[in-house]
Amino acid sequence: MASEAHSKGGRVYQRGKVWYAACYVNGVEKVRRGGNKRDALRSLTQLQRERDEGRDYVPLGYILTFYGQNVAATRKRNTLRSFREGERILLEKFGADFCVLDLTRAALNKLLEERETTRAPITANKPCKVLRAALKYAVVEKKLKGMPLTVPTLTETKKKPRILSQNKFKKVRDACQHEGARLAIILAYQCGLRHDEIVHLRIKDIEYDGNGFTIEVRAYGGWTPKTHAERGVVIPETAFDAIRTHLANHRFEEDRNAPLIYWGVTRPRRYTDLYVPVREAFQRAAIYSKADKSGLHMCRRSFAGYCQMLWNGSDQAALFRPS
Repeated sequence: MASEAHSKGGRVYQRGKVWYAACYVNGVEKVRRGGNKRDALRSLTQLQRERDEGRDYVPLGYILTFYGQNVAATRKRNTLRSFREGERILLEKFGADFCVLDLTRAALNKLLEERETTRAPITANKPCKVLRAALKYAVVEKKLKGMPLTVPTLTETKKKPRILSQNKFKKVRDACQHEGARLAIILAYQCGLRHDEIVHLRIKDIEYDGNGFTIEVRAYGGWTPKTHAERGVVIPETAFDAIRTHLANHRFEEDRNAPLIYWGVTRPRRYTDLYVPVREAFQRAAIYSKADKSGLHMCRRSFAGYCQMLWNGSDQAALFRPS
C-alpha cells in the first residue's frame, strides 16, 4: 500500500489499484474512494473544505440506501423497481461516496440533458425524482439539516384522461359477452372499485347496513387492498340489480366465502384477472383505445370524474352519472 501526505492535513493513499482520500472532519476520519490519484486529491480537497466549513459529510450511497429501506418496507413492488432503476443511474453518475452537499443543479441538468435525447421527459426525470424523494426523507428523519438544493426536472406534459359517458358505458356493458366481466364493468363504473378489489370480492362482502347495501372491501387470506385501506362502498340500485341477477345464477350462493365472480363447476375459483374479456367488450363497442388505457381503470376514472364534477356543481355531471 502506497500513501502520500498532504500539506493541509489529511492524506491520500493507494490500496490495490484504487486511491483513497482521508481527512478528519468534526473529529471523525472520513474516507472517500477516488479511483485514480487525481480523483483522490480532488476528494481530499472537498473533505478539507467541509472540515473548514464545519459541514458534515453525507455520502449519496448512504442517503439512497436509507430511503430504499423505507421504500422496500412500505411501497409496492413496482415502486421499488422504479426506485432501484433511479438509484442505479445516480450511483453510476456520481458514485456512492459522493457527498450530497456537493450536488449542483448544473450537474443534475447535465444528467437530464443526456437522458432527454433518447427518452421521454417522464422517463428521463426518474433519477431526479428518486433523488428528491430520498433527500426529503433524509431531512424528515434528521439525516440532513435541510434540502441541499432544489432538484431540477424536465417539464412533463400529462395527457388529460378520457372517461366514459353514460351512453358509451351502456354500449360496453351490452357488448360484453362474459358474465363476470360484465358485472366487473358495472362495479367499476358505478361503484368505483379497482380491478384487484373486484376479483377478490366474496359474497359475504355484500352487506346491508339498514340504509342500503354496501360492498365491504377488506383484507383476507394474505390479500390486502391497495394502500392497505379497507373501505365500504355504497351500491347504487342499478348495480345491485346486476349483482342480484348474477347471484340468482350462482351455483355456490350458500357458500358465503365463495368469490362473487368465479369460474369452475365443482368448486368456485376466483379469476386472477378479467383484462381480456373487458378489452374484448370495448373492442366490440368500437371505443377501444390502447393509448387511453380503455378497460376497468377507465370505468373507475369515469366514476371519479363524475364525483368531481358533482362536487364542483358542473352541469355536465348528468352525462356521466353512473346509473
